[in-house]
Amino acid sequence: MAALLGMVVVQTLVRGSPDSRLPDVAGPMAVIGAWIAAWWLQRGWFEPRIFFYAERRFAGGQVYLHPNWHASDADQRLTIERLEAQRVPLVLERQDQGYEPRFPLLHAHVEQHYTDVPIAAQRMRGYRVRVDRRLTPTGTYEPLGLPCFRKG
Repeated sequence: MAALLGMVVVQTLVRGSPDSRLPDVAGPMAVIGAWIAAWWLQRGWFEPRIFFYAERRFAGGQVYLHPNWHASDADQRLTIERLEAQRVPLVLERQDQGYEPRFPLLHAHVEQHYTDVPIAAQRMRGYRVRVDRRLTPTGTYEPLGLPCFRKG
């Protein structure tokens, strides 16, 4: 689609001297480039806003789990030590972004201490929420129907 649109723009708008017609081509190409970038970035999940809206810091010192980024056994052990020293009631995961093969130690820790919570909210479709088995929820976050662990 992007290539076809690019060809149409070049064949219909680029006539005469290129320096006078460049603005005609630059706008559509910028839109196409932005669309392609958004589509590509959507495939590797990156959600840095969550900690802000949750009013919590990053658990274990990890912003997100990305292949080859703090994935060594030593880095995973450090993350697990930090998780144990912190109060981390929830783990939010994308269902289509499995981290098991790249972070096996961290995955084993999450499997051991966290359990899945059913999600009824449609806007959470595609996500998995896990809660720490060792903590007791203080209530329910009604908009999403998820357990709440906020301290009074």
